[in-house]
Amino acid sequence: ETNRQGEQEFLDGLVDAEFAREEHEVPPSFLRNALADRSDEEFLLLFSELKQRTYTLYRFTRHGEAQCESEAQAMSVSE
Repeated sequence: ETNRQGEQEFLDGLVDAEFAREEHEVPPSFLRNALADRSDEEFLLLFSELKQRTYTLYRFTRHGEAQCESEAQAMSVSE
């Protein structure tokens, strides 16, 4: 279940528009401290949801077109 209104309809709409969908777990490096001026502890206090949710990385590629012209990516947050 997600917190984003219309997310499933958006994802399904891309598939209906003939995009191929790939789903991948977000790599741990995506969840690391991205704030150069904050400690890891401060980062986790500011972004506590990173420990509470499961994140999915979506990649959409249109069928039959050159990959460099047809890629669309979306990141979704799932609980």
